[in-house]
Formats: sequence, C-alpha cells, structure tokens
Amino acid sequence: MSNDETAVGVAEQAVRLGVSKDTIYRLVRAGTIPGFKVGRDWRFYPSQVDTALSAPVDLWSKPSRRRRA
Repeated sequence: MSNDETAVGVAEQAVRLGVSKDTIYRLVRAGTIPGFKVGRDWRFYPSQVDTALSAPVDLWSKPSRRRRA
C-alpha cells in the first residue's frame, strides 16, 4: 500500500471485482480479503485486496468442511 492510497467502501470494492456486495462481506468474513471497519462500515485498500486475491491458495490448509473437490 502506498501512502497516498485511498480506502474504498464495500460498494466500490464490489464494482472493482465485479461481484455483489454480499460476496465482499463473505470474503472479508472468511479472511480471504483484508479489510477494516470504520464505525459500522468496512473499508478496503485496493492494492492489499489485489495482493490477497492473487496469492496462491493451499486447499489443504483449510478445515475439511471448507474443502471442495
């Protein structure tokens, strides 16, 4: 994250990724994307989200109930 990067809200992040706001909430609850709360609102740094989503996923590191074939 650069010092001049602006945090975006759920709606803006959903548009950036082309998903619904519900999907953004699901991803942040699961710990897939990093975010932080300001009051009741979630905020995201786009560069950190992009980095998290481009990282390789180790399916065996998750609990068995979340593994998918």
